[in-house]
Amino acid sequence: MNDMDDTEITLKLNINNKSWEIFPQYVNVMNDYLLNFSNSKKFKRGENDGIYLLKNGFYTLTNVFKTIMKETLNIENAVKSTKHSIFYYTNFIEQIEENKIHDLNISSNNASIFVYKKTIDTIIPNSQVITKKLEEIIKNIDHSILIYSNMFEILINEYNNYNSNIPEKLMNVAIEMCNNNDNENYYDTKLSNIILFMNHFPEEKNNKYEYIYLYVKKYKPHNLTLMGLLLKKAHHSYYDKLYNNNIKFYIKWLLSD
Repeated sequence: MNDMDDTEITLKLNINNKSWEIFPQYVNVMNDYLLNFSNSKKFKRGENDGIYLLKNGFYTLTNVFKTIMKETLNIENAVKSTKHSIFYYTNFIEQIEENKIHDLNISSNNASIFVYKKTIDTIIPNSQVITKKLEEIIKNIDHSILIYSNMFEILINEYNNYNSNIPEKLMNVAIEMCNNNDNENYYDTKLSNIILFMNHFPEEKNNKYEYIYLYVKKYKPHNLTLMGLLLKKAHHSYYDKLYNNNIKFYIKWLLSD
């Protein structure tokens, strides 16, 4: 499922790269992981530990991608190692199942350690000087991945389980995040707006995905501030508008002066 640009960046990460062109490569690999693990024999049994192991693999693979990207500045290697990690992690979990080892913490930790030994432990750190521009690109990739990971958690919670629609919904948000970017500063501003918007909801709010997706698609260039959001949340009609108005009306109100 590679609906986003799948052109590999084979050179070292440099100032000519764009974070919104690198991020989709991570998204493609992670969506492949979700499809692969959710179709594994272990997960299809529908046992209680399935979601825990799915999430553990998600964050294990994310750590592989981010660590190799930062340590080597080589996106192609980060992508390849993360792809290999799908096989390493899924097969390790299947072998644990066959051996009937049922301590969940031991099983998941051992699976993660196995993946790290096969990937991160084999890398040769980069000796290139990290310029301010490269730091900006890496930071924006980090923030993009943070948004994607938070959306994953939100969708798992909203479905109260894994759902086959989750990879597509994640892809849709990622596509909208990466559209219409001019430079890293502009993209950074949009990412900050998205993170603020995602985090402003009351914990008990349902259907967050639809709000966030619409915001990312249509309103992300509109600057948000923490103070502005706090003032809106302190407004006497905040909860009424959040729970009783349609999504578009609520977002427009939240963004209004």
